[in-house]
Parts: sequence; C-alpha cells; structure tokens
Amino acid sequence: MHTKDYTNLDSLTNDLLFKETYSNPHNRRALEYLLEAYFNFPDGYLKDKLAVSYESILDKNRLKDKSVRSDLVVIIDNTLFVNLEMYSVFTKNSLKKSKYYIMRIYSTQLNRGDNYNKIKKVTQINFVDNVKIKIDEEVITEHYLINKELSDDFELDIARLDLIDKKGYNLSEKFKRHLKFLRAKSYEERKMIAKGDEILMDLNAWLEEYKSDEGLREFFDAKRWAKIEGHAEGFDEGHEEGFEKGIAKGKLEIAKKLLLETSDLAFISRTTDLPLEEIQKIKKENVSK
Repeated sequence: MHTKDYTNLDSLTNDLLFKETYSNPHNRRALEYLLEAYFNFPDGYLKDKLAVSYESILDKNRLKDKSVRSDLVVIIDNTLFVNLEMYSVFTKNSLKKSKYYIMRIYSTQLNRGDNYNKIKKVTQINFVDNVKIKIDEEVITEHYLINKELSDDFELDIARLDLIDKKGYNLSEKFKRHLKFLRAKSYEERKMIAKGDEILMDLNAWLEEYKSDEGLREFFDAKRWAKIEGHAEGFDEGHEEGFEKGIAKGKLEIAKKLLLETSDLAFISRTTDLPLEEIQKIKKENVSK
C-alpha cells in the first residue's frame, strides 16, 4: 500500500504553511507576538495595530496559479510595510526574488495623483534555514538596497534559523524561543519549546488541528507539492534573468510615479538607485507622450 509523504507539514519552515498559519485571524496575537519580538517592542505593543494582506491559496484553490507566491504583507500602525517570507532553502535566486518583492510592494503603493510622501518604507523579513550562498554569519542581518544614508526605504532583513543555537546569545529569550519554534520539525518539539508560553502553546495546538485536515494533507502531498514548489521558487538558473528584469522594472515604475509628483530628479535617483541620466531619459519620454 502506497503511503503518502507529508513531510511538508512537519515544520513552519515550509513557506506556504508559515503564511497560512500567521495570516489566519485566529493567530493574529501570535503574529503580533512574533513582530513585537523581532522589532523589540514591548509585549502587547502591536495589539490591534496590524493590517494583514494575504490571499490564501488554499481557500482560493489556485494551485495552477502559483507561479508567484501570495505575499504575506503586514502594515504596522499604518507606517511600515513588512513582507514576511520563509525559506527552507536560501539560494542566490531566493535573494533576487526578495529584492523583486520589495520593489513590487513599494511601487504599487501609489496611484496616479498620489503624493509621493505617502509611500511607506518596506521591510522584507526572510526567515531562512538551509543557506546555500555566502551571507553574514549573524542571526539577524539588515541590508539596504540603496546606501542607508541616502535612503532607508528598502530594507532587506535575513533571520537565520540555522544559527539560533550557535549565535543567539544576544537575542531576547522570547524571540529566541519563537525562532526555535519556527524551525522545530514536529508537534512534540514545538510543544517542548512552547512550554510555559501561552501564545506559542495555543499556536501549536491550532497548527496540529489545522494539519490534521485530510483535504490539507492531500494538498501537501510531497510529490505533488515538490513540483509546484519548484515551479514557484523558480529553481534555479532558469528564472535568474527574470528576477533581474523584475527588479529593474520595479525601479522604473517607482521613478515614473515619483516624476508625477516632484521635479527633484536627484531625489528620484537616490530613491530608486537609478542613474540620474536614466531619470532624465524617463522624464523626456513621458513628456513626449
């Protein structure tokens, strides 16, 4: 008798399971809890301050449309966009995809006629486990797509789950526990980590009940999901050029929208990291239309 492999349901390092879990309204306090720990806010600081945007793939049953993942985007207190991603394997293309996501979220904030001052900072948080490229050997590292002194509008953070035990001594116990919870490979391991923490205990109980649904288990069948997962991630070299083009297109879209609001070409150049000559060219093309 064939036994299905449901290993994709063992850990929250599965990106889709991570997003389905933390986007669910039942787990809103757990999401607040995670972000409070991440940004070092006091307990309860983010209560009722999050606006969560996520189109559930499971609810929509859009398996064939998953060439690009649904984003779990959180707006904190109407001032900061945070895009949350989980990578069980972090590659060069994963990094490119992250840059593309930042640009896409940033560029779609404005509609024609909106003031560019309305654009909010975008922080992309990548929780990563198996790292396949050379990156900083720190649990949390902040990167900026543009020199921070010129613009901090695009922040790319990498949270390395694989370094928690080795280099997690500077983290708060609350945050360290939550990161270990994310990386845990089973209900029992999560239960042991969550012991004494009511929010994580409730999250673990919810997760176990959620995973027991037969329809969900069919959806997560390993062989079926591996095919979808590979397509969605774009592994590996085949989509590299596409990600580069996506990033470049995002910068151009931002530049075009800013040109509707300001004549300060140097500011637009700093914000988009595009050469001043490129901004002048875009302006000339728009005027000639």
